[in-house]
Amino acid sequence: MEISSIKALFYIGPVPITNTMVNTWFFMGLVIALFAFLTRKLTIVPETKSQVVAEMIVNAIDDFAENSGGKKAKDTYAPYFLSLFAFFLMCNWSGFVFWGIFRPPTADIATMLPLSFATFCLIEYNKVKSNGVGGYLKSFLDPFPLFLPMNIFGELAPIISLALRMFGNLFAGLVISTLFYQLYVNNGFVVAYTCVIGILLCILIATGNFTKLRNALKGIESKAARRIATAGIAILCIPILASTFIHAYFDVFSGAIQSLIFTMLTVCNVGDAMGM
Repeated sequence: MEISSIKALFYIGPVPITNTMVNTWFFMGLVIALFAFLTRKLTIVPETKSQVVAEMIVNAIDDFAENSGGKKAKDTYAPYFLSLFAFFLMCNWSGFVFWGIFRPPTADIATMLPLSFATFCLIEYNKVKSNGVGGYLKSFLDPFPLFLPMNIFGELAPIISLALRMFGNLFAGLVISTLFYQLYVNNGFVVAYTCVIGILLCILIATGNFTKLRNALKGIESKAARRIATAGIAILCIPILASTFIHAYFDVFSGAIQSLIFTMLTVCNVGDAMGM
């Protein structure tokens, strides 16, 4: 199982179509489908739960954009900010939701660099629009011409920093989860063992016997025997708990934080370029 690898799935002429590209299209489709579902049958007064959720999301991104980037940024680019955040969150959480089936596109620098470049172009466009071409070019000479190379580097740095921040965190989590899953691939006993324990736990939860098991453990009179039995059950669950923790931390927690950071930096930089 080579989850962390980028592969060419097929070719269109000489152009390779990689798993990152296919997964990107898939998650873009999910985001579009989700928003289409939430915004169907809109009315002036909300009559469906989906419209209520949609309005809550729109109000949240509007408040976030106005507080971080100013009213101009909110009025002009709130849909762009929402699209970025929704796409990143969908991609980053895919490892947890689909349990390692999909390789998150955000763990590929080839995905993050174009998105960072798009944000960079948006920032530079608004700087030119706000200051004029002359004022924009003059800013590279501030406070005096000797700072020209440093100012140019300062303008280009966000492309790299925005891309590498999310890519580094997501790729690190992907590598760790891949190494963990390699244990299953290389050890057939662990595969069978984990599957059996997982099925048994699902049966216990579905049939309501999990509570009975817990009560049975509490009913053991000997403390030593009760601790040994509890430890034995915990050891049986280690593979499942470990994989759950890995995905919960690196995909859900870190993925949400990185999505928020990328979007927040975009909002702040665009708002600053527009003069807030």
